[in-house]
Amino acid sequence: MGPGQSILYVCGKHFITGYHVNDGEHPDYVPSIFPQRPSSEGSKRLKRYQRRYAVSQHEVLPAKRQRIKPPTEASPSETPEYFNTAYPEAPFTEDSLPQPSDDYELSDTPALHRQQVSIAIEVANLRRERDEARRERDEARRERDEARRERDEARRELQNWSKERLSVHAIKGNDSACRAMTGLSWSVFDCLHRYLVQFIKSSPKGFRLSTQDQLFLCLLKLRQNPSIALLSQILHKPEPTVRHIFQR
Repeated sequence: MGPGQSILYVCGKHFITGYHVNDGEHPDYVPSIFPQRPSSEGSKRLKRYQRRYAVSQHEVLPAKRQRIKPPTEASPSETPEYFNTAYPEAPFTEDSLPQPSDDYELSDTPALHRQQVSIAIEVANLRRERDEARRERDEARRERDEARRERDEARRELQNWSKERLSVHAIKGNDSACRAMTGLSWSVFDCLHRYLVQFIKSSPKGFRLSTQDQLFLCLLKLRQNPSIALLSQILHKPEPTVRHIFQR
């Protein structure tokens, strides 16, 4: 089969472009062991053509080669041989060369890699923030349970108190007991009492609670929130009198 025949041209075109023949009766048909995979989407091909067109608009085309004419005054024998030699034509054109596959976009690969790295960093940061939030949540739960345990223990102890124990003398000089019942140490409680006593009016006649006891009961009410009925029962005073302590 000599050159120039149509079948040779078709086979060469199939080899360069990568086209395959699906006709089983065609002499170039070769069954493939690989599954048929369709080409990329039309939008990708269109974008590739648009990029190629945009690049071609900014390319500087080289000047067309011209044969250099020998000087007129020179004789044919004196003219160098290379002046009479014609440049050969290029065997292939740009359109006849094989193009890269549509599935591999060289320009998109760095951007895709940067996007994947950015997503991985963001996921790692989110996981670190999630773990930190979980640790803070667990710590807050432990503090809440500890506060509830102290409150319940103080309430149980308060229910067993007598009138003598429900007094500032029971916590005087005892930081742990004062902090458990009022939330303040004894030194802070004493400083607060000395500051507030300047603004507290004198107790009415018949009111036997001192200003320290009144401050102690107010802080106890804020800290433990016992009922008025319970305080009235422990202090052996009517409920209006006990309620009047917190209203003053």
